[in-house]
Amino acid sequence: ATVLTADQPAQVVHFFPGQDAYGAGAGQGDPSMTVLTPAEQFAPGATFATPPGVTDDYVQLAWDSAATTAVFVDGVQVTAFEGIGGSTFRLANLAVSNGTHVVTTSPAGQGVGLEVYGYYQYTSYASAGPRRFQVLAPALVP
Repeated sequence: ATVLTADQPAQVVHFFPGQDAYGAGAGQGDPSMTVLTPAEQFAPGATFATPPGVTDDYVQLAWDSAATTAVFVDGVQVTAFEGIGGSTFRLANLAVSNGTHVVTTSPAGQGVGLEVYGYYQYTSYASAGPRRFQVLAPALVP
């Protein structure tokens, strides 16, 4: 995981290179981009779907282990995760099958950051999961 530290509001995006991008080593996929959800906007639980016809589908989950003791995808506890820096946040990247999936937490109702993405021959998709829409910073004046 990459740790970003900023002393001003920041917007973070995740870029995926195309399969022929020089030096990227992607091997498959098309360029895509998704805006990552800040921890303050993590929404409780989620239902997401992966599109048919894409063979490699993934979900990336992020959560604060200080508040969330367990995260489940389709009722199965997520046990393969890594810490993010020296924080209490955890990150997991899981392969998922085509279809609809449900993310829940213990205790119930805790926030989880979610990004769904997938690759295929010259094809890719990426989408942020549900999020809260709270004002985090006062209006910025250039």
